[in-house]
Amino acid sequence: MLAAVERLGHPVMADLRQQFPDLAPSAIKRVLDALKKKGRVAHAGDDNLVYLDGVHWWSTALTPTEYDNELAAIVASLERAGLGLSYSADLHDRSVTVRLPLVELESHLRGLRSGPMDRLRSCVEAIEAGGRSLRLAISTRIASGPEPLLAVELRPAGASA
Repeated sequence: MLAAVERLGHPVMADLRQQFPDLAPSAIKRVLDALKKKGRVAHAGDDNLVYLDGVHWWSTALTPTEYDNELAAIVASLERAGLGLSYSADLHDRSVTVRLPLVELESHLRGLRSGPMDRLRSCVEAIEAGGRSLRLAISTRIASGPEPLLAVELRPAGASA
């Protein structure tokens, strides 16, 4: 499993299922959990979406396992903001993905107040006012859960997409 993760680079469950078609997704997840416990792999994404390709893994031998200063500052700002939104940091990609319910975007487009949108905007403004430039992108990845979620990616301005 570790060799497959290293060979694929940043696989999601569908990628690993292709490599191991005789294993159930739950068995693949158990092996990945064991490798994570041993410090051999790390992952990013929404754990609730692991079987829907909402989580990807990487080898800790090939990629960083700790936040750099810029990524740590973004995560700390999000935590201080109390967004009420789920988010995850991806050390490999040097990005933080905030999952925004599409209903909040709909409210915003209709000119209605959206608490989560307002808090996210304030958080981005605070990060940049603190002297850190951000690149902000709306991802084409839309996650499904109890409600559709839009992925808003934040990354340090110098990080590649």
